[in-house]
Amino acid sequence: EFESSVNYLANVWWPAREIVEKAIDEAPQVDISGRIVHLSSGGVPWKEHFFQLEEEKGLASRRMTYMIYEDSSSGTYRVQAIPNNSLSTFDNRLPLPKIWRGLRDEELSNLCGIDGCVFVHMTGFIGGNKTFEGALAMAKKALEIGDAELAARAENEQEIKKMKLDGDQAVSSTVEPAH
Repeated sequence: EFESSVNYLANVWWPAREIVEKAIDEAPQVDISGRIVHLSSGGVPWKEHFFQLEEEKGLASRRMTYMIYEDSSSGTYRVQAIPNNSLSTFDNRLPLPKIWRGLRDEELSNLCGIDGCVFVHMTGFIGGNKTFEGALAMAKKALEIGDAELAARAENEQEIKKMKLDGDQAVSSTVEPAH
């Protein structure tokens, strides 16, 4: 068992760091935002390396959001939402859109307007497409939808704060000072 563990670390886990580092460095070439990372060597153990490298390179402000990789067992591509930290699986930076969750195949493709969709998990942490181009289109559209939702939420919060402030000012202007 010890030998098996050492073999895994030396031949799988450690070489994955170089693959993940290359993918992070090339992310702005995958999508101009730099928020979509493509593991061109397929699915490798990436999470621990990703978070270490993101910290080492000072890239937290880039907010890398999705990891794309080929699923070697099916030949399809996965779009995986990057977790908030290395210990989390379902608490992600930006899950795939709620409207896509739980859908499959043609129904999903028709809804999102992207050919070749395979599925989106019920929690939105992962989805699939038959091609890399389709997976990339899913990630880009998910960013667009997610960013619009975040902007709308922030705008609503600002309006609520303004209404509260206006209400507080209105109340204070109607209260006469005590003599």
